[in-house]
Amino acid sequence: VVMVPCIEPMMLIMEAMVALARKLRIQTLAEGMENYVREIGYNGESLLKLTYADDTKASAVVQEWFDALAEANGVSPMLGRWAEKIAGRGLITIMGGENGTYDVQIDWRSSAAERYLWEMTATEQEDGSLRYENGRHVIRTFTSDTEYTDAEQYTNGTGTFTLNSANEIMWQDDVDHAGDDTVFISVD
Repeated sequence: VVMVPCIEPMMLIMEAMVALARKLRIQTLAEGMENYVREIGYNGESLLKLTYADDTKASAVVQEWFDALAEANGVSPMLGRWAEKIAGRGLITIMGGENGTYDVQIDWRSSAAERYLWEMTATEQEDGSLRYENGRHVIRTFTSDTEYTDAEQYTNGTGTFTLNSANEIMWQDDVDHAGDDTVFISVD
C-alpha cells in the first residue's frame, strides 16, 4: 500500500496563486513596472495584494471600483461617515433611506457642554450631489453627563452635499452657512 499525503484542493490553489504572484512580482520588477502583486503572510497563512508604487494610482483604482459598484447598485458614493478635515469636531453620517432618499445627520461639537446637530433627508441630484430641503438644526446644551436641553434653531433648512475632486464632501448650508468652505473626509 502506497501512502499519498492528502493535500486539500484549496491548498493546491493557494500554492499556485502564491507561485504566480512571485513570478508576476519578479517579472514586473525585472521589467521596471511600478505595480506588482505581493504575498503577505502571517501565522502560516498568506494572501495576495495588488501593490502600487504610487498611492494616487491605488486611490484612483479603489475609487473607480467603488464608483462602479455604487452606480451598479444605485448607491451614492457619499454613504458613510465623514469627519471635518481640520479639527475633526464635525461628523456627517449619510445613510440610505427610503425610496431612494438619504438620511443625513451632522454632529458638530462646539465645546464639551454644547453640540450643534442637524438632521435632514436628502435626494440625489443628476450631478450626483445630495440636496435637502427639510433640514432641522438644534443646539444641544448639556447640564450634566446625562441631561441636556435642545434649542431648535429652524426646521426648514436647505442645502447640498457634493464631492470635490479629492472625493471629500463639501457642505453648502443655505440657511446659516455653517458648512461653508468646510471639507469632510471619509472615516469609514
